[in-house]
Amino acid sequence: MSGTMMDWTGTGTPIPSAATRRTGVDAVTFLTIYLILLCAIPSYLTIPALGSVGRLSILWGLVGFVWWAFVRIKNPLPMPSRPAGVKIAAWTFFGVMFLSYAVAQLQGLTSEAATTADSGLLRLLSWLGVMLVALEGIDTSWRQLIMIRRVVLAGALMAALGLVQFVTGQSFVVALSLPGFVDTGHFESVIDRGGFARSAATASHPLEYGTMLCITLPLGLGLALSDVRRHWFLRWAPPLVIFVAVALSMSRSALIGVVVGLVLLAPVVPARYRLRAAVFGAALLVGISATVPGMIGTIRGMFNGIGTDASTTSRTDSADNAIQIALRDPWVGQGFGTFVPTELIMDNQMLLLLIEGGVLGVAAFLALIGAALIAGWRVGRTAITPRDRTLGPALAAGVAAGSVTLLFFDGFAFPIAASMLFLVYGIAGAALSVTRAETSP
Repeated sequence: MSGTMMDWTGTGTPIPSAATRRTGVDAVTFLTIYLILLCAIPSYLTIPALGSVGRLSILWGLVGFVWWAFVRIKNPLPMPSRPAGVKIAAWTFFGVMFLSYAVAQLQGLTSEAATTADSGLLRLLSWLGVMLVALEGIDTSWRQLIMIRRVVLAGALMAALGLVQFVTGQSFVVALSLPGFVDTGHFESVIDRGGFARSAATASHPLEYGTMLCITLPLGLGLALSDVRRHWFLRWAPPLVIFVAVALSMSRSALIGVVVGLVLLAPVVPARYRLRAAVFGAALLVGISATVPGMIGTIRGMFNGIGTDASTTSRTDSADNAIQIALRDPWVGQGFGTFVPTELIMDNQMLLLLIEGGVLGVAAFLALIGAALIAGWRVGRTAITPRDRTLGPALAAGVAAGSVTLLFFDGFAFPIAASMLFLVYGIAGAALSVTRAETSP
């Protein structure tokens, strides 16, 4: 692979050689623009003529799919000696979703369902484009590091805006407008819960905001532990801001996701850092209790009353109905994006995927999550640098933390949540490919 030779310091951190210092547009540049369009432009702004696919991030993902297809046609890849698990799982999942779309069209759809199915297909192509650009375009450990840094920066900026919203109770986002865009009306950046402001930053809902924090916190901690050539403040400030934002997010799903991510990351964290983390966590709880009276009790109440909470009971009550609906088309479902609930609340993406993609769709998506997890852990076991041996498990932790939140809301209906998940799946797969290239003779 061209441009992969590097000089190494004693810490195992790469210094890019002249061959690896790129000046043109590459995959990381493309994905950085994608992050900006995804996070900087509020989710409620869309191009009206394009309906639900009128967000610039979705359109940019479609550009990525066309770009990938053009490059692959022009320069076909040779057959790899070891198939890439994430790539196979990705094509399997999206293939099942496209098959579901085709079957639904052949069976006949109402005009409303056909419209939502078409927009669902375009969203799938957009996510696939982002995944493929990441999987095949991030081809050196240096560019991989740059990409992870930028993902963490995006999460930290979202967290900082969320903290400002929490403190002030003001959105600061809802008043923004862009020429040619309209407000969809489906935007709740600040919601009251237990007397506290529940933030969402530029996301369309606090749950989506929580998924962003869950994905980026393990990555930020991985960088803080391993990216030792950077100043300590640049390493530790982003995960600190994200961690505080999670603690004040008033979201059960975000707290559960973060716990899952931290548990998976813990084995690669040196013992001295675990002790410091425990002390810092205790100090943070004391600080929150002192500066935000009632916050700790509210968080405790969210879990103590989980059996009687309205948001929880609505999820559990819908499970039986969802399974009954899914049994109508058990294998490939009724078509991605075609389920339009009226009275049934479906705050569980896996149940919704069972309805729209069938058993095969759920199995393929779980395989994709598993492949991304395995890729991250394999990087941690086989990488030749201490930095990558930490970033690999950090990627796996981010994959797990973000994916588990899908059990608590229909994440594919929210642009930031779905896009960040497929982006991090692609980065995890690319990390394994880069590690294999660097460790091969």
